[in-house]
Amino acid sequence: MKVSINKMIEESDGVVDLDKLFNKAALNVVWNVTAAERFDYDDKKMENLYNFMELFMLLGKHIIGKPLGIFPSLRFIPPFRGIFQQASEGMAESREFIRKTIEDHEQTLDVDSPRDYIDKFLIASRDDPTLNKDNLLFCCLDLFIGGSETTSKSLMYALVMMLRHPEVHDKVAEEIARVTGQRDRVTLADRDDLPFTEATLNEVWRFCNVVPIPPPRKLSTPIKLGNYEIPGQTMFMTSSYSVHMDSQYWKDPESFRPDRFLHEGKFTPDERNIPFGIGKRRCLGETLARMENFLFFANLMKHFSFRCVEGADPPDTR
Repeated sequence: MKVSINKMIEESDGVVDLDKLFNKAALNVVWNVTAAERFDYDDKKMENLYNFMELFMLLGKHIIGKPLGIFPSLRFIPPFRGIFQQASEGMAESREFIRKTIEDHEQTLDVDSPRDYIDKFLIASRDDPTLNKDNLLFCCLDLFIGGSETTSKSLMYALVMMLRHPEVHDKVAEEIARVTGQRDRVTLADRDDLPFTEATLNEVWRFCNVVPIPPPRKLSTPIKLGNYEIPGQTMFMTSSYSVHMDSQYWKDPESFRPDRFLHEGKFTPDERNIPFGIGKRRCLGETLARMENFLFFANLMKHFSFRCVEGADPPDTR
């Protein structure tokens, strides 16, 4: 990423679209786990993956939970017709891209040496007929939905908070410089020695609420919540925002203060900080997400300094 940013700075007179770059970096991680491939950021296949992710953003912005998603018949009426056609064609291309990848894996599969998630799925499917190729395709789609956009937006929020809180920025940069010295990169082996950096990322997740409302859930059985009886099969939505901004627990939730996650100089997680959810439906990719966010953020802070352009205000996170 360092090389890509420096190249973009040279080629565009210092103007860099970090959001798109972060998206591509996160996509590379997800696709490497899924299909054991990674691409240069200007590779045509990477553009395909990026366009695929943009499609899901289109679904979230204009279809899911919106009039077109509630009343499908609107797909025949402008302007909804154009949105529906764009989403439909994009989904077809995305499915074909993944289906072709699955077919390539089938032809080169070595059961004694699985390369990635697709290989492991194909091997397991030999003993379980429910693990068919359609299920594999949609599992791959789920990996993209959950594993790319959230990481890129976490990094964007992190940099915004560094702009808004230069004292935190400088403390993170100083810690990383002290621990890593002349080494070119931060590694996972440095994680325990960078408690303030780790605490800062966790405060970003708490304060910025990257995904405040997860997908809806349905109760399998009736439950009692306080004085309320909620019947089985009820659909409900939850929100991490109310947990992360609970003034009775955090005391000063509107303050960006990474040291709330430090105890005697060590990073200490808090059970009320739940950016990846809790319980049985906790994010399956949490461990990977925490690792990649730490590595991306720490290495950005090692090699670059982030300040607002003179006369400009830092972006608002609310």
